[in-house]
Amino acid sequence: MRFIFFDLETSGLDRTYDLPLSIAAIATDEHLCEIDRISIRVRCEPHVIPDPAAVLVTGIDPTEIYSGKLPALPDAIKLFLDFAARYSPAIFAGYNSIGYDEHLLRQSLYQSLRPPYLTTTGGNRRLDILHVVRTLAAIYVGDVLAIPVGDGGQRFDLPSVCQANSIPHQAHDAMSDVEATLAIARVVYRDAADIWRRAIDMTDRKTLRAVPKTVIYGVAERRDGQVTLIFRTILAPHPDKRDCYITIETPTEPDVDQPPVTASQDEIFAWLEARPERVSILNLKRGNVLMPMTGFHEMARRYPPPPIVATATRMREARSFVQACVAFALAHEKALPVDAGGQVEPRIYEAFFASADVATLAELHAEPPSERAQFLDLLIDDRLREILVRHLAQEAPWSIPQDLVAGYQGWLLDRVAARQERPWRTAHAAIAQIESMIGAGEATHEQIRTLMIYRDMLITKIAEVQRLENNM
Repeated sequence: MRFIFFDLETSGLDRTYDLPLSIAAIATDEHLCEIDRISIRVRCEPHVIPDPAAVLVTGIDPTEIYSGKLPALPDAIKLFLDFAARYSPAIFAGYNSIGYDEHLLRQSLYQSLRPPYLTTTGGNRRLDILHVVRTLAAIYVGDVLAIPVGDGGQRFDLPSVCQANSIPHQAHDAMSDVEATLAIARVVYRDAADIWRRAIDMTDRKTLRAVPKTVIYGVAERRDGQVTLIFRTILAPHPDKRDCYITIETPTEPDVDQPPVTASQDEIFAWLEARPERVSILNLKRGNVLMPMTGFHEMARRYPPPPIVATATRMREARSFVQACVAFALAHEKALPVDAGGQVEPRIYEAFFASADVATLAELHAEPPSERAQFLDLLIDDRLREILVRHLAQEAPWSIPQDLVAGYQGWLLDRVAARQERPWRTAHAAIAQIESMIGAGEATHEQIRTLMIYRDMLITKIAEVQRLENNM
């Protein structure tokens, strides 16, 4: 199966409201030999205010952020989709991609009126090389890749791993990030083939469906700044979330801190309260590399399976213990943050697009912007209608009723120029951040110059959106 290694450099770190400023990808064959590559710079959407820190680290010229010479997000996404289509089905791979880049890519597809689940539909799969590196470090303990240590323990960020292994890398450059990620993948493919094969197996839905049938897995987890292999026993499915399971850490020493499987509910809860890290919720969609107890020589050498499996079996068969662990996990489960902004972006995971809407969007994209207003009444999903109004108000305002244009202008004014705190980054918030960064006295003269240019540009942008609102 082919691979598409990809990376996004974005307007900030907010997975809901920030968007890409550049997209890069390299397609390879199954042996990780390069076939093709693409690099796209993206014009920032008019309602998005880039984080001043992102402007500095990406090295972007502030005067080019909204440049008409760059493709708008929907056009850049089409270029990326055309590239991906040439090599799909494929495994989409990145570094911390499932934790970050995937969300931004999905948000970009969504806001471009494209189905957002590119990497998990149409026979495509996804792989996070960060999870592979952590698994490698936990099992081979530095024998394949050097893992640097800094304040707080081991460092797995891409620049640090590259530096420790003499892999060329220019941080915060999308294509350089892709090249570095591919270089790391090639090391694992060459020198830790068992880990690589297992990681690829874990991208297959058949493998994921088989996970609950196996008693115990080893998974890389961070403890006291060090990534180590933790054996987890799958106790029960999550009662409300598909592909999620309640698990408990399984001791590797038969006589050390054994779980009180025959104790009362109160005693089990007290035992868990003193060891909250023991119970966790495993989400199979997050790309962790789960290592089975058998079939991997290095694991079997370090952790003889029989006593560990016996402990796991004893825990799974103790019904009262399992019930207590499930209740404890649910009681300590983190609630998803609630967005109070009333915006369409946080609603991305509310529902899949209806098949009728997918067909309508395909017709829409075949038409020029001036002819797309006709599709407003055809779309079932109110999220898609709202996004389409944004597009039309920017590209063909004469084609829609003026009350929709006026509504868009008021919305844009709030997104850009609101003085009150908002869930997204406003221009006023960015200006305050710039002044704080300059006042801290740590920026270089060149950085101060860049920040001042960006500040002046934001002041101009506020005036522009206010003028648009006043002219309505």
